[in-house]
Amino acid sequence: MFKCRELPLAQLNGVSECLRGVFDLPTPLENCPTKRMTHRPTRPNGDQLFRFVKRFYELHGVYPDMFDGETYEGLEWLAQVIQKAGTDDVEKVIDTWEDSGYEGLEGPFFMRKCDHQAVQLGFAVEAVKDPKYPHPIPKILATYPGEKVTPKCRTEDFS
Repeated sequence: MFKCRELPLAQLNGVSECLRGVFDLPTPLENCPTKRMTHRPTRPNGDQLFRFVKRFYELHGVYPDMFDGETYEGLEWLAQVIQKAGTDDVEKVIDTWEDSGYEGLEGPFFMRKCDHQAVQLGFAVEAVKDPKYPHPIPKILATYPGEKVTPKCRTEDFS
């Protein structure tokens, strides 16, 4: 089976398609059972998250945790930026990534040019038991816009 990690950097233009090929499935997974990744079923990209979780579980026999999902998102976003830049030249990739958006498993992301901080939604959750899963799953109590949970550029000010 072809693995994305086998691609040399010069071939990263195909990584985004490779990642989609590994993780996209035609049917969503109901009640996505993944530590941090489970608490986002009501966001716009819920089906994408469910497909990721289902495919990850099929490949590895465990549910993805927050690090698995965030690694996937970061690499997919990077691959999209490199593809858009048309090169893996660091300065061109940085210029392309600045002030760009990405629709990830966790919802929309925006990369600020001023400090290269990815701004994303914030969630308040409660861990609840669900007999269908071997671990507690997060129940969303509140969702916050990225601008409210990310400090202003190069500050610790949230207002």
